Amino acid sequence: LPEVTGLEVLEAMTRDARVARVPVLMMGAQAGEADLRRAIALGARRWMSMPLDVPEVVAEVRRQMVEAQGGSAARGAGH
Repeated sequence: LPEVTGLEVLEAMTRDARVARVPVLMMGAQAGEADLRRAIALGARRWMSMPLDVPEVVAEVRRQMVEAQGGSAARGAGH
């Protein structure tokens, strides 16, 4: 993102009731431990490192959709 970071977008989302509950998967090539901890603290469901494994991304999106509909998929980053 040229103007703001993904973490800044996530932080703004947490303050906006319209989107605060939207599941967020963070994706990026570079993530230090501090960024990972901040993303989790801000509510990111998972951090996925580049290069992305497309089947893994699809499976995670499906898992999050099931959970959002009341399913029993695992919660939290790294699942």
